[in-house]
Amino acid sequence: MFERFSREGNAVALRGQEVARLAGSATTEAEHLLIAIAQVPASPGGRALAELGATEEAVRAAVDAEFRAALVVAGVELPELAPRRPTMSVRWGQSAKLALERAVAETLAGPGRSIGSAQILLGVVAAEAGVVPGVLRALGITPDDVRAAVLATA
Repeated sequence: MFERFSREGNAVALRGQEVARLAGSATTEAEHLLIAIAQVPASPGGRALAELGATEEAVRAAVDAEFRAALVVAGVELPELAPRRPTMSVRWGQSAKLALERAVAETLAGPGRSIGSAQILLGVVAAEAGVVPGVLRALGITPDDVRAAVLATA
């Protein structure tokens, strides 16, 4: 699958893995890819997020809030999220795999031939379940808003 990725797309995937690793996660998930895209506001995907006010800091805060909310639902309350130790290696989680598969489909449906940050972003925000929909709600944006911003910045 990664042979279709542009250098920029590969960089997003690698940054997503690094975000997950530094967070102490055993898997790279869609929310890690979202943070990775927001880290580079000069990229097409990063520009689209920035236009919507979704800076790296805002995305990270929304991911943390979503994580806290999930813990509360599970009956766990933490006064403060403790920093986690970085992990040595990270596998691809299901939500990231699905996001990347959707990015491939976005690319095949459009005029482009390679997968970059914009296509990965569209694949990430197309999730109907998991962390990302809650993050988008917290940021006050919809997948349609993201698609419009991607098209406007293209």
